[in-house]
Amino acid sequence: QLCAGQKSACESVVHSVRELYDNDETEGLICVDALNAFNSVNRRLALCNILHLCPSFGRLLINTYRFDNHLFINGECIGSKEGTTQGDPLAM
Repeated sequence: QLCAGQKSACESVVHSVRELYDNDETEGLICVDALNAFNSVNRRLALCNILHLCPSFGRLLINTYRFDNHLFINGECIGSKEGTTQGDPLAM
């Protein structure tokens, strides 16, 4: 889901990724194929993998996901212990 409702949004992403891929200064690109519709991403495993593959980015994600999230809906708190935030790079 990329830029829903925006004209040519996916095409823009394709061109951006192609530009990164063709740039000699790009050290790497990562795309994680994971489902998140039902919070199916194992956070601990995903964070360990990212930390191994890209330590500098892994530290950022660990700081984002190391604690449970609290989601508030109609005044009720729901704990989120697995999965990622929709649109987060870890979910892609």
